[in-house]
Amino acid sequence: MNQIAGDTLISHLRGIFTAELFSFTPQNLGLEQYSVEHWIGSHPDLKPCDAAPMNSISESSNEVFDFLWAQAPRRSSAPLGLLSQERETKVLEKPDIVLREYYYLAGNYFRWYKLYNKSPPSSSWVWQWFPNGEMWMDGVPDFMDQVL
Repeated sequence: MNQIAGDTLISHLRGIFTAELFSFTPQNLGLEQYSVEHWIGSHPDLKPCDAAPMNSISESSNEVFDFLWAQAPRRSSAPLGLLSQERETKVLEKPDIVLREYYYLAGNYFRWYKLYNKSPPSSSWVWQWFPNGEMWMDGVPDFMDQVL
């Protein structure tokens, strides 16, 4: 039954969004055994923090790192190794793709609206971090119910 629900969700999402950054997989969508890990940080009021060291970690080093707490995200994109900078640059050059990309604000808004019937507050980090954040923040109150 979970497989049928997952397949139906993926089919529905493909008709609405682009998935140029990552593919629609159970892991990326929080389906099956990935549901808890994926949805734990899904609420639009989330205020993430980051305590990771800012310098690089060497596996062969015994170096002690100073951890620096800060409001996240401190990085400009996905963690290294998860998303190619070249791929993201190509997506960002196509405004029609950016506006429909599931892994940018289009998909996040879809989840926030469907799960919580709510969008992030105007003070949220999402408006600065995601492409076209200000446009989404200004347009959502007037057009969300027409878009989703």
